[in-house]
Amino acid sequence: MELSESTAREFSVVVVGNMNPAIHHPMWYIGEVPEFAAEAEASLSGNSILTAPNFAKFATQNITVECQMNRWLIAASSSEKFELALHVAQETFRRLYETPVTAFGFNFDFRGPVGKASSALRELSSTLAFAEGFQVDTLSFRSPARAFEEPDGTSLMRAVTARLADADRDEAVVRVNVHYTVAAGSGKFDLSALMGRASADASEAEFHVPKFLE
Repeated sequence: MELSESTAREFSVVVVGNMNPAIHHPMWYIGEVPEFAAEAEASLSGNSILTAPNFAKFATQNITVECQMNRWLIAASSSEKFELALHVAQETFRRLYETPVTAFGFNFDFRGPVGKASSALRELSSTLAFAEGFQVDTLSFRSPARAFEEPDGTSLMRAVTARLADADRDEAVVRVNVHYTVAAGSGKFDLSALMGRASADASEAEFHVPKFLE
């Protein structure tokens, strides 16, 4: 699915675990993720590549990939790149399936008129699941973590956070984060398949937030 264009959005995937930043150079993606090869190759001609023993980062026109020792991130600066960024994340961890992962999550940023951001989050308190986590004073919402098990036996904890991330005179940013914690002892599991949950999570965020900011 694609995020609609009713409001400008940004999207990112974050994976927490034991990473090897040295792998995450554009050349690796050119060889391993064909759909991303053209963009990764374009980054080679710019000044957007940073590498160090414990850190790697490169950026294309619309996508940024960053890896630290304990965290990997891919961010798309436009809604059109939602599917590509998610695909890169899935393919990366399909190939690096032995990476020990303890958590992953999705961030969705929604932009709209600043005057409606407050009412949007208040509306979330009654429409999003687990609304008892909403805090009016801080304009934030956090659901209590809920446990569930995937068909392959992987145990997860899921929590949703929505907050007013930034606001100026003309524009507000509402950020929705969906966070999954992998239960200790889950062993090896298919993270790339679990990332398929992003579409459903995007739909949840899509349904609740943008209609209040348009």
